Amino acid sequence: MPVRRLLATVLVAAATVPLAATPAAAHGAPTDPVSRAAACGPEGRYAATSACKAAIKAGAAVREWDNVRVAAINGRDRERIPDGELCSGGLSAYRGLDLPRTDWP
Repeated sequence: MPVRRLLATVLVAAATVPLAATPAAAHGAPTDPVSRAAACGPEGRYAATSACKAAIKAGAAVREWDNVRVAAINGRDRERIPDGELCSGGLSAYRGLDLPRTDWP
């Protein structure tokens, strides 16, 4: 089979394979990749960064970093959590995590 034809066959096959989503295996604030809440928590390795310090100053309850959760979302996060407030889950106790900064870990 000529290389060009083989390449075309492989590309078509790859394009038709459905991508599978990996199910979540946890709840609360993710640590891999690190969420802002986990990064800035008391044991977070980024707690001393400027972004985390600004979040705490603006009102992020990072002592309870793994408590950022909204009950019964059931896939309706776009409906229930206001735009720009995803990191805080729309919860006022974590509003500092929503700061628009370019230096978040």
